[in-house]
This record gives sequence, structure tokens and C-alpha cells, in this order.
Amino acid sequence: MPGEFLAGVHLDATGFARLRDAAHARGFAILVDSGKCVLAAEPETEIAQLDEETVILGTLFPHDPSSPASLAKWQSNSPSDPGTGHCLIEKFWGSFLAFLFDGGRVHILRSPFGTLPCLYTWCGAGIVLASQPGLLRTFDGSGLSIDYAAVVRHLIERDMRHHSTCLAEIEELQGGEQLSVTPHHVSQRSLWTPRHYATHPTQIPDIEDEAAHLRDCVMQCVAQRTAGMHRPLLMLSGGLDSSIVAACLAQLGRDFLCFNAVTRDRAGNELDQAASVARHFGAGLVTEPFSADGMSFEKLAGLPLARPVARTLEQHAYRLACATASRLGCDAILDGGGGDNVFCSLRSPAFAADCLLEEGAWKDFWPVCKTIAALARVPVWTVAWRAWLRAYGRGRSYDWPCERHLLSRHAASVADGSPDHPWLREAHRLLPGRSAHVALLVAVQGYAEDGPHGFRRDAQSPLVSQPLIENCLKISSRYWFARQNNRAMARRAFARVLPSHIAWRRGKGAPDSFVVQLVQDNAVAILAFLRSGLLAQANVLDVPAISAILSAPWTATGADCSRIMRFVDTESWARAITAQ
Repeated sequence: MPGEFLAGVHLDATGFARLRDAAHARGFAILVDSGKCVLAAEPETEIAQLDEETVILGTLFPHDPSSPASLAKWQSNSPSDPGTGHCLIEKFWGSFLAFLFDGGRVHILRSPFGTLPCLYTWCGAGIVLASQPGLLRTFDGSGLSIDYAAVVRHLIERDMRHHSTCLAEIEELQGGEQLSVTPHHVSQRSLWTPRHYATHPTQIPDIEDEAAHLRDCVMQCVAQRTAGMHRPLLMLSGGLDSSIVAACLAQLGRDFLCFNAVTRDRAGNELDQAASVARHFGAGLVTEPFSADGMSFEKLAGLPLARPVARTLEQHAYRLACATASRLGCDAILDGGGGDNVFCSLRSPAFAADCLLEEGAWKDFWPVCKTIAALARVPVWTVAWRAWLRAYGRGRSYDWPCERHLLSRHAASVADGSPDHPWLREAHRLLPGRSAHVALLVAVQGYAEDGPHGFRRDAQSPLVSQPLIENCLKISSRYWFARQNNRAMARRAFARVLPSHIAWRRGKGAPDSFVVQLVQDNAVAILAFLRSGLLAQANVLDVPAISAILSAPWTATGADCSRIMRFVDTESWARAITAQ
């Protein structure tokens, strides 16, 4: 999916000249060359609009496919209107970056949950923007530098993203935000926020009608995201989310194949469930053993990205899928990624608290308590009491989980304080359960907007789509729980088209044992890798504690192994950055 770009806004003559030279050296096509902006992109980059007032890189889909709004109709609103960018993301969605020109001002808008990254750095009075960190430095020949304080915060806050990246002097325009640049000023504002959709939940007169509406929305998002694919390969785990994508592809009549990576350990082996889904929809299923044979654990995550977001386990799985897709002539890879977040896969008493606070919802309090108790395996009275405290005590806001395990005392103190994100600040005004759902979307925002990288470059996660997320936010939180399951509205929506044992199954295997085995088999090499690494030199890691675990790896817990692999991935990233 070509989409690399390089742009400069309000640079001086020397800066623009350097940017043009860098673009030509990369073989980029110059799309805009004016006194205020130079924009270049890969020749094959999809361009939705190109004229004197607007350039839109990437893909656009109309929000209402039955009555598609044309770009010409949208353009009738002058870019000088401050609501223009807002109007664009109200009428369209997708994965795009829009450059809107208005006299001396240039507005850059990134679509919500779009996968085309937009990084930027300052250059004199102007800014340079690009889709990857290396491009930002090509125009002036400078190198990339790691911000270790930001790395520590990233390790503590995990899936939360900020405007600042883990690279010095490089920031990111996040999805749904607009950057406005003049010769003397740069401002940034948010045009899309989940609170707008979560504040007033939809009143559901008939839950089956609402489930049907949700199913139609999922179907439409999958249809639009896969319209140009001839034969995608679906990574089918056998869980609910990837099975829903399979159901949509089958209903749409798409020619697709399924792929399942088979683990040796039965706890993570989902082959039987994946095979039943593939048979149900008449799709072929290809399997590959998911083992560490021939895997270079210290290199797979070593990608020069703005943050250490690549994962060895993920890259290994997608490498197997890419090889299978190439061998079988598949032109894209799909997965059910982000479905847990979009469909509200939680088991928190906060959702029972919503029943006490939302008008007309008190009758659902005990059924929701019982479901959450079954999911969490705790007494129902415990859930009810905690729900009451969340509703009427001081605990209505969402506390983002932090992890300081195995970080040095110095590193933990550098990132001291509570995580902060604009969506969570706004979520304090919402009901507790809906606030927790927004927190899930903070996490999935990073999953989508980190962009396709490494072996995930040709992969798409169609469940992470703006219209579907907006639809799910409007659903009252209590409807996500039924029959001792979460994600209940999604299950209800596809219950008639999925195998019954898949639609309402509880739990799913995970390849945790693979991570444990990987760490145990490579304990000596991993310890040497981390001890001599950049993170240790920067005093990020608690090296003695890590050494104690890896000296007796057979006693390590799954949590310890996962944490250590996160450090390995981050170290791989740091070495890739310094090698640039």
C-alpha cells in the first residue's frame, strides 16, 4: 500500500530546495510546489483529490454509501471556513491525509483511525512532515535521536499515544486532528472525539433491530475496506472478531482464504475453532506451525519507527502469513485486530454502575452484575458493591493501567505521574462504563494509527473503522453484556450467521506459552542482548532483577516473559534507530 510522502510548509528557499532534492532522490512525484508548500509522494500513492485548494492522499469512503457525498459537493464549503476539516470527516472516512490551502494558511487533517502516519518536525519558522522518521531527516541530512524519557513513558503506559514520539524533536499529528500552519504560527486542534458519540446513548426500542443495524454497519465497513481486493488472506484465529470478518467476506461473496498459525501448546491452539469457521463459510484454510525455529528474536522488531511498537511475536505471525499469501496469490492480508476494543471486551463493575446512573437502566443492574461476576469469576455481591462505589463514590473516572515492572528506579521516577490523554480527560464527564469503553479506543487508536509496518505492511484490520466505532459508542454500555459474555451486541448481531459455538464462546486461546518458551530457550542470549544494550546504558532497565529472572528462566511467569520480550523489542528498535 504505497503512501510514503514528504512535505514542507512555510520553509525558507533553502529548506524548500533541500526538500525537493530529498524527494527526487527517493523517486517521489512532486504534487504541490508553491511558495508556501512543497508536497511529494511515492508515484503509486492513491490520491483522492488534487487541485489548487485541496490535496488528499489515501483512501476516502462516503459515510452514507447509499447517497455518496461527492468531493465537489464538499468543496463548495470554502477552506476558509474553520469547519471545513470537520465537514470532511463528517462526510467521509478512511485512511487519508488532507492538505487544505487557504491563502497563507495550510491545514493538514489526518483521518480518525487512519493508517497513514503523519510525523512532523520544526525547521526554522516552518515545519517538515513525513510518513516515516527517516524521511524527516533526509532533507537536511541529520540523524535520528532517541528520547529515552519518552521511551520510559511508552513502556509504562503501553498502548497510549501522545503527540510527542520516542524520537527527539519529532511529533505526530494524531487521527481526527488538524494542524494549521501560517508563516508565524502553528496550531493543532481535535476535530473528532469519542465523547461526541458516547455522551447520549441511543435508546433501543428493539434490541434485535439494533443488532441488525450493527451487523449492517460492520458489513458496510468490511465491504468498503476490501472493495479493491481480489483474493485476501484472512488471519483466522477462531475467536469472535476474525470470525465476524469471515462472515462478512462470505456474505459479500468475496473470494478469500483463511490462515491459522498452529502452536504446539494446546492452550494456544485454536485450529479446531478456525477450521469449523472456515468449513461453515466454505473457505479454504491454510495452516503453518507457529514455532521459533529460524526466528531471529533480536531483529524482527527492529524497525525504524517513531516508537517501539513492532512486536517480535506479531512480526513472526505476519511473516508466516505474508509468505503464505505470496505463495497462494493473495493480494492482501486481513485480521480481526481491534475487535475486542471496538466491541467492548471488558469485565469491569463500571458497566453495572452505568445501570444505576442511566435513566431507565436500573432493571438491567443485576443481570449485568451476574454476567460480569461470571466473567471475572468473583461473587456477584462483590461486583454489585464495587459498581455502587463507582456510581456514587469517588471512582467514576477511568484509571489508565501503568506498568513499572523491571524498570530501574531512575526510569520509574522520570515518568512519575498519571497518564494523560485528551480523550480520557473528556471521558471523565461520561458514565463509568462508557469511560472505560473510550479507554479501549485510546488503545486501539495506537494500534491503527501506528501504521502498517514490517510484515504488517499489507495487512488491514477492517473492524477498526470510524463509522463502526461511532456506532458502537452510541450503544448503551449495558447491552454489551448478556448470557455471561461481553461483546454481546456483536455476538447477537452475527449469531445467525456464525456457528453457534463460536458466536457465544467464552475465552480464547493465546500463544502465551510461545513467549515463555522463547524466553526460556534464549535466556542467555536475551540477557546478553539487554545487558549490553542501549536501554541498559540509558539506565532504563532494572538489570539485576532481569538477570535474576533469566538466570532461572524455568521459574519465570508468563507476565515476566512478556515484559522481558517487550524490552527486547524496544532494544531492537533503539538499535535500528541509531543505525540509521
